[in-house]
Amino acid sequence: MEKQVAIITGASSGIGKVTAKVFAQNGYQVFGTSRYPRDDFDGVKMVQLDVTSDESVAECVSKIVQETGRIDVLVNNAGLAQITSVEETPVDEIMPVYDTNLFGVIRMTQAVLPHMREQKSGYIIGVGSLGGRISLPGSGAYAASKAALAALYGSLRGEVGQFGIKVSVIEPGSFKSEMGQRAIFPQNPMPIYDKVREKFYEGATSAMTRAPEPDAVANKILKIAQSNNPRLRYLVGTDAHMLWTMKSILPDQLFEGLLKRVLGI
Repeated sequence: MEKQVAIITGASSGIGKVTAKVFAQNGYQVFGTSRYPRDDFDGVKMVQLDVTSDESVAECVSKIVQETGRIDVLVNNAGLAQITSVEETPVDEIMPVYDTNLFGVIRMTQAVLPHMREQKSGYIIGVGSLGGRISLPGSGAYAASKAALAALYGSLRGEVGQFGIKVSVIEPGSFKSEMGQRAIFPQNPMPIYDKVREKFYEGATSAMTRAPEPDAVANKILKIAQSNNPRLRYLVGTDAHMLWTMKSILPDQLFEGLLKRVLGI
């Protein structure tokens, strides 16, 4: 039987790298992507891709289709974090976050859809975040991009289901990742928001050091890609389920007060 083909964006580290490995171990022909691809690893072929470039996306998808003749799974994992307050961040500084986390997803999705429609099958999975449901002070632009991803894929799911294409979003809590180390900060920070930024960064860094490896996320993505009827949204992680349960049952003021107490702001 011909191997199914999976594309995992942002596969040079973190969730993307582990997900690429898991798919390869389960018999998929896997293409991992990165702006600056490293060597192939564990059955994963790394290819160059900049999701913020129309030309790069078109060239990458075209080459993979020419080589394999099909695309069965797209995992939109490439992401960019930003730690900043809303007031101190002009739109031009927010745009790189959206260009990767949302517009990059749109570019890749639009590039694979014609091939999936032709073969009348496929899975498109977006890696969102618990932040897309619960946005913390200092994470507004990032959280908004992940909320927008979930909304976008909610619509897409209804549009392409008629072609046999399944669409889902996975929303992890805290897992080990290098994203926080590459987070961008405001170019002209406002001192009145220093505490918010510092506390958010300290909390995120501390959570990351205690967080588990992203195997649970990778295995859940694989399970989605092997499901006949996957749901739209999946929370992953003990902290994600706990916080979302609290958010769902507590009054807003109480929940927000607890978050501020935890963050120390």
